[in-house]
Amino acid sequence: VFNRLNFNDEIVFNILKKDKFDISFINTKYSKCYCIKLLDIDCEELNVYDAEDPVEITIESKYFNEIINDFNDIGEEITINIDKSNSTESVSLICESPHELGLEMALCNEDLRITGLKDIKQDFALKNLINFSKGYTINKNMTIQIHNSNPLKLSYKIMDKGYINYY
Repeated sequence: VFNRLNFNDEIVFNILKKDKFDISFINTKYSKCYCIKLLDIDCEELNVYDAEDPVEITIESKYFNEIINDFNDIGEEITINIDKSNSTESVSLICESPHELGLEMALCNEDLRITGLKDIKQDFALKNLINFSKGYTINKNMTIQIHNSNPLKLSYKIMDKGYINYY
């Protein structure tokens, strides 16, 4: 739905009933309304706690989408490797396929804003990152929070009042 958001659109969220909510994109030329049925999942609640002292990377969201799509045809998992021990303090992404094909990409530190730098190496399902990166039209930048003992947290700010977090 957020891929259909245009730069000049105003976003309005409405919860009309207990099991549905609407996302409206309003512009001087049109008004689009998407109705989304909410799920009532019968399972234990998952408590997600903020990681203490995570590495926080701010990156241009469209750039992140392009990077993740480069890995799409390679494999199913991506490894995020943050290495502070060498002189360049690098962030790299690695993906290998069962067909002897792999891709390793070192990100340019000038394209990133990194705080709380520490050594981290974790694997993540690529399909989830691909789905979330499609929301690059929500905000020009996004934030990635990563910690060795917590799930990856990807965040988009919505104007100055809201956000979307994906774990």
